[in-house]
Amino acid sequence: LSRLLHPDKRRPGKERDAAQEAFIELTNAYEIIGNNTLRQAYDHFGHAGVSIVRHNLHQANSLFNHLAKLHEDGKSLEALRMLHSVLEDTELKKQQEKLEFNADINVDVHLCDINEASGIRRLEVKSTNVSMSAAVPMPRL
Repeated sequence: LSRLLHPDKRRPGKERDAAQEAFIELTNAYEIIGNNTLRQAYDHFGHAGVSIVRHNLHQANSLFNHLAKLHEDGKSLEALRMLHSVLEDTELKKQQEKLEFNADINVDVHLCDINEASGIRRLEVKSTNVSMSAAVPMPRL
């Protein structure tokens, strides 16, 4: 199939471009099917799971390497749990990114000394300064 779809077997232009896309898709599928870590990610979480597992694929401390080690040790369920946890964290971070709008509220307080005719001194609050921020979900445009 890869020989049939290989872009080098096509004339330059749209035919080659279409063959290139099909060849990339085929190569991607072959890589996922041939790797326990990627296959588990795809089977449970689709392309999103594979994309996250592939991130920093060749770094020693990558998620892919951690999951692959668990698979090598026969701990597929533990690998699935780890992947699920990472995907939940990733989704939570995406949700938190939507909380971009910050509102500041300022109130000024000023204390005054009032001397009444009775001789009683009292302090009266005229204003204060309070600062507060709130994150509000805002739709992205």
